[in-house]
Amino acid sequence: MKTLKPEVSKKFDLVTIRPGSYTFPKYGPIDLTAITLAEAEELFENGFPYLKRKQILEKEIKSVNSPTLHSALDTLPAQSAPKFPDGGQITDFDKLRNNKRFINKLLTLSYPELTFQEKAIFYNDEMFFNDKRYALQDVSKLDAQMKSLHAKLKLSKKQSDRKALVKDLLYLESIKIKGFEIIDTWLHEPAIEETEIEKAAREALETANEIQVLTNYIGRFEKIVNAMPETTEKLKEKKAVKLTEIEKRKERLIALNAPYKRVIRK
Repeated sequence: MKTLKPEVSKKFDLVTIRPGSYTFPKYGPIDLTAITLAEAEELFENGFPYLKRKQILEKEIKSVNSPTLHSALDTLPAQSAPKFPDGGQITDFDKLRNNKRFINKLLTLSYPELTFQEKAIFYNDEMFFNDKRYALQDVSKLDAQMKSLHAKLKLSKKQSDRKALVKDLLYLESIKIKGFEIIDTWLHEPAIEETEIEKAAREALETANEIQVLTNYIGRFEKIVNAMPETTEKLKEKKAVKLTEIEKRKERLIALNAPYKRVIRK
């Protein structure tokens, strides 16, 4: 499964959609797996509805009523070799995988935020981890929807309305069960190592996507930024910063042998 760049996923979550390439009415074609942190910040500032800035505070994480990784590891019997590169002993990961409260806590983080040992719980497979993470997010959204429907069911008096609400609740419950199946299933098939041809094709596609994102960004914002007022020092500074961001993207396009060419529409 595709993911956001690590630098982006540390500060943002996607809302209602999964990582991939889309064409948005107000923003044009965007490959969400290729955008940089600066581009994500720019999109967020311009009201892009599918990015949500993370607001996870350390004390909120500590308040979660589930064991930390270190306490969980400490309670398990010591193993002999082999060891992790950082010196930590390999422990009973199957036992940790069956600790649902602990796993759910890890799934509130992004993959780059996991420690080496925590990544090993998910077989060091980012896509495998994200499948479970997105499933948990979907389950949380379903819980909110079902709570709203339960409230309507309590207030509803017409039999036909109650029947329709119960039908909707049963449907959402079936989807929720599938989400839990993804979270609770630990059958893992190692990723097949790509060939040199596959690697070259993937890198070419990634480069093409990056060029498209950079070009779209410049085309989308350059005219707007050039028209920004400079009536105060603060406005001048803001405009200068945005112009610098545009120039950085032009320089990157040159490095990719695809210098920016403005398309003049007739």
